[in-house]
Amino acid sequence: MTRNRKVRIPRFPLLTLLCFFALQATSVEAQELAYLFVSTNPINADVLLDGEPLQEKTPLLLRDLAAGKHSLEIRKQGYMTERREIELRSGDIETFDIELASLYFSPLLPEEEGLTIYGAEEEGGETLYQLPQGSYSFKRDEEGLHIDPVFPQDGWIRGLNLAAPLSLAFCAVLTLHDYFYPKRASVRITEHFSLSPATLSAYGLTLTLISFDIALYSKRSRAKKTFSYSAIPQEQALHSGKEHYERAENLLALGQLEEALRFYTRVLEGYRDSPLYPYALFKTARIHFLTGEDSLATIEFNLIAGHYPLPDLYDKVQRGLAGILLRRKAYRESIEQLQAMVFADPLYAEEEIELLKAEILESWFAEDPTKVTEVVDAYNSLVMRYPDSESMDLYRYKAAYYLYLGGRDAEAVELLVSIDPAGVDEDLGQKLRDLRRSLGVEE
Repeated sequence: MTRNRKVRIPRFPLLTLLCFFALQATSVEAQELAYLFVSTNPINADVLLDGEPLQEKTPLLLRDLAAGKHSLEIRKQGYMTERREIELRSGDIETFDIELASLYFSPLLPEEEGLTIYGAEEEGGETLYQLPQGSYSFKRDEEGLHIDPVFPQDGWIRGLNLAAPLSLAFCAVLTLHDYFYPKRASVRITEHFSLSPATLSAYGLTLTLISFDIALYSKRSRAKKTFSYSAIPQEQALHSGKEHYERAENLLALGQLEEALRFYTRVLEGYRDSPLYPYALFKTARIHFLTGEDSLATIEFNLIAGHYPLPDLYDKVQRGLAGILLRRKAYRESIEQLQAMVFADPLYAEEEIELLKAEILESWFAEDPTKVTEVVDAYNSLVMRYPDSESMDLYRYKAAYYLYLGGRDAEAVELLVSIDPAGVDEDLGQKLRDLRRSLGVEE
């Protein structure tokens, strides 16, 4: 083929146009969905979306949310329930992070050898006690420290215990007065005994005080029965998990992978509710990946993707799984992992991942030449989706090269004539000249 040949080649190959419209349709469909990451501190909280409970616990990724307003309710035992209203727009990737307020406080009493909490003898030292929020009295004697809850009813009960007897005594005085000094404006009780309205009012007030006192006693009794606390060793407290994680990070930075793995494992074994748990799991998976233990890394990456999808980990996990599958030459599965990325992590650009998919298809083509059309489609997709890319000439060359390998010379020539040889680097320029010669195109 020469430049003087009387052949008119369409400006845009039909396949390229079809790819363009397919991409447009896919883009419109994707924009109708909204993505929402929900994470909490601590993790493993229950979530209700628009009143419906979800099977997954936090952190979680909701992919198929319709645009508009939604309600979230976050529940976890020992923490206050959180309710939020959110509004999503089509194509949004939103992150919702909630710090749960504990219903307990945790006094650490390392210097106390003797400790009594609400009548129960406990060990002091390095044990951490989680007590319900409220008021407490602290008293120390020769036996040690005594901690007792102060119930809200206690003050009222003490006041009523003083007021009710005084009111009853006052009623007795009024009754004696009415007996010895009867009044005309009185209520006759018997033929020879009557009570004044003031005395009756005093009795009514006294009965009210006694009834109120009984009700408060009953309420306090129920509160005492439901009062509970828990005790955990200090090393199992969430802040201890942070210490293990930070030590593992320092060891990892020094290249001591085995020691770092040991401390990450401590976080995984003892701190399942810690917000650092997913990060420790990710670092463990990365170490296993680097040391060639692909089976363990795959399990751990899948665990994060399915149960701990944090916005700054999810895309990294999908990329890591794609790398493992590519190493196993499972090309299709590797591409599927890349397609699951949502690009919540700014570390990854869509163009970069689309190029990686095309390169995986090239590796697949090297083993299976029937995949040539898929490689062409991948590079044509890059040409259409990223017209301002600095790598545009490379994409065109790649598409032309695989069109040539697939026997579609006319389409290959059309892509080549759109590349300015003067604007490419030396290496790509040489490849262009070689391909032009192979196609019979004169320089």
